[in-house]
Amino acid sequence: MYVLNAQFKTREKNKMKKIKRFLVHRDWLIHRVTKVEPVLDELLIQGVIQQESYDNIRALPTSEDKMRKLFDCLLTAGGGTGKDIFYNTLEKLEPDLISCIKTKSRGESE
Repeated sequence: MYVLNAQFKTREKNKMKKIKRFLVHRDWLIHRVTKVEPVLDELLIQGVIQQESYDNIRALPTSEDKMRKLFDCLLTAGGGTGKDIFYNTLEKLEPDLISCIKTKSRGESE
């Protein structure tokens, strides 16, 4: 039982570190994510955002506006799971950006 609890705590700690890293680089991501619509599609399918938010974000004119609004939605209503799904979706669709964030974070912590 103790081993499972320790594994759970480790997993949660890693998830929170990943989300924190992600949020620290929010502005950087806003200007670099190019696959906003596929990200929105995945978040809608996963139930992270509702249809109304999806439609409102898609109607915005630029990728930067869409990403900014998406971050705002997730920060206010996404919860930890929503942020985690967002991160994992970006990791799948924009792996080079997430890799760059990991590298930047390692450099900042040294």
